[in-house]
Amino acid sequence: MPPAIPPLPPTTEWTNVRTLGVAGDGKTDDTAAIQKAVEGNRVLYFPSGQYLVKDTITLKAGTALIGLHPLGTRIDLPDGTAGYQGVGAPRAVILAPAGGSNLLSGLGVYTGGINPRAVGCFGRRGRRR
Repeated sequence: MPPAIPPLPPTTEWTNVRTLGVAGDGKTDDTAAIQKAVEGNRVLYFPSGQYLVKDTITLKAGTALIGLHPLGTRIDLPDGTAGYQGVGAPRAVILAPAGGSNLLSGLGVYTGGINPRAVGCFGRRGRRR
């Protein structure tokens, strides 16, 4: 049988998000910088840090996000983030496309304690068009 967990891409393909302007300091809103990194790179490496986001990060098909360890390398949605409040449909912090093959390894995704509509990772079903 094929392995249940796919292997990580070779490290020669990894792009360190810090070299792309992502702070990971737990204070800076890294949403736009991470989204830009996803749009321009297939494999992103997140060194240890707290990466603050305030909106959904939408992946492309084939995007790989790699961290050192989910406790020390975290994408965090702050409590009370607008757009994740009230009653309504769930809203992803990380959204994978339909028909894509994405990988998330060694990266914690925290939705905060006061974001009732937040979902850490969400994959769309269906065929990519």
